Amino acid sequence: EVDGNLDDKISTYGGSFEIVKSITNNFNANLNYEYNKLDYTPSTTSSGDEISFNTPEHRIKGGINFSYGNLNISTNVRHNSEIDYRSSFFDAFIPSNTVFDAKLSYEMPGLNSTLEIGGNNIGGDNYVSLPGSGLIGSVYYAALKMSL
Repeated sequence: EVDGNLDDKISTYGGSFEIVKSITNNFNANLNYEYNKLDYTPSTTSSGDEISFNTPEHRIKGGINFSYGNLNISTNVRHNSEIDYRSSFFDAFIPSNTVFDAKLSYEMPGLNSTLEIGGNNIGGDNYVSLPGSGLIGSVYYAALKMSL
């Protein structure tokens, strides 16, 4: 038992698991799931303090990666369930969100370079990660990385 600023009983519990599978030498996949739960009911004598757990109950991440020679293609999807966000500044519900990312890269050893084309939140809706923060939209990019 840990001494805290509240006399109420607060319990949190959760778990996670991850699966990583090499399907072939060039193709692998991964899946990660997290479960987080706050078990707290304020007592009638509670001082009204807020518990800032601020973690989605369910978080799922999955991805695949394929490589062939100098070419690499990777995709990922992330999902967060709704969050009942509590703090001294904001009390709000953050809606659930699902984000899809993808990247294609091509190594050019003769030039000591890698060409990358990709995007984050591809075709997705804008979402927030914290109350009061700006919306997070889609980002698309192309880059040429050179080793000098």
